Amino acid sequence: VHNFIMNCCWVGFFLHRDRFINTVLHFKGEAPTFALLNTTYVWGNHLSSSQNSLEQEATLVSRALQSSAHSLSESHPQKVTQFIQAEVLLGNYFYLAGKTVEGKYHVTAAASLVLSAGLHKLRSSGAEHFGYLAQPLDTLAPPRDPIEEGELINAFWTVLTLDSFWNTVHGTPSSIPYTSPSVRIDTPWPLVMEEYAENPLDHNFRNSHTIDNFLGGISDNADSPRAAFSKAAILFERATFTGRQLKNGALSTAMIDPNSPKSQKDFSVLDTLIPRFIGSLLPIDRANVPPLNYQLIINTLARAADIQLHLPLASDRISSRVRTLNAAKAILDLIDTWGHLPEMEFLDPMIAIIWTLTAQIFIDESVRL
Repeated sequence: VHNFIMNCCWVGFFLHRDRFINTVLHFKGEAPTFALLNTTYVWGNHLSSSQNSLEQEATLVSRALQSSAHSLSESHPQKVTQFIQAEVLLGNYFYLAGKTVEGKYHVTAAASLVLSAGLHKLRSSGAEHFGYLAQPLDTLAPPRDPIEEGELINAFWTVLTLDSFWNTVHGTPSSIPYTSPSVRIDTPWPLVMEEYAENPLDHNFRNSHTIDNFLGGISDNADSPRAAFSKAAILFERATFTGRQLKNGALSTAMIDPNSPKSQKDFSVLDTLIPRFIGSLLPIDRANVPPLNYQLIINTLARAADIQLHLPLASDRISSRVRTLNAAKAILDLIDTWGHLPEMEFLDPMIAIIWTLTAQIFIDESVRL
């Protein structure tokens, strides 16, 4: 468990760390569900510096999968939140292991549950609070304090971040279709967990159109590392979709004209928003709150969004070719400056995808020259 706790930030852990430790050690609160506990054992074993056998890791994974399958039948008061957490951890584990089908399965399960539980409508100012359902799941216990509310908020954004990135990589639609009016995201941007206790959300605070406003270029002052990570993933997803749409021409099945004013506007908005977002990010620094490897994925993902927007057009537009190369060089600079440090021993599996994309940019450019 110690190995897991020391690296929990980048593996998708969104619960309050100290509370989790206290429940694991039986100091305070109800023990975690078997699903969550067994999943942390999987990660703790994987992150261990000792040489553990493949058989031992396979046994731990099997236990985690079995307990996860029955997690929602437990009587634990936080079984929904902890099930989502376990699925996120399993999804990230399988993606890191290169098992994309299994990874997608668990992230999709988490995405389905956050929507069913109404986590996309937390603090919503709208009359319709729960999208797909008239009421949220009865199994979701209401938060007892600001920290538990923060866990729910962060649960939603952690799942959306994973879902947006990996479905984009797979070329499949997002399991959380946040651009659809029926799944409008009203949940406020996430904070670092400690902020919920230090500065709780006002009792009367309400929110709406969180992602719509961001993509519309409306300033929101949400600059926490968790919010930045989610925004970077959203930009990556929207940039990929928009760039491909403009490159491929009219999509007969969707009847979308790439030359229409709307398509051109979508491109123009992202073309402005992505550099603005990159400029708002703090430089990577040990003095900053999140671990260095967490800062690295945020900065890298933001620049990958710039690549995804312009890469489909790079062969036809000099300006897009320059933007793509500059973004790839920026990622290379991040690798050169920070990639060799001890803190980078373990990296988010997203990094592998983005670095491969970056390498391909330079390979294509060398061929072109």
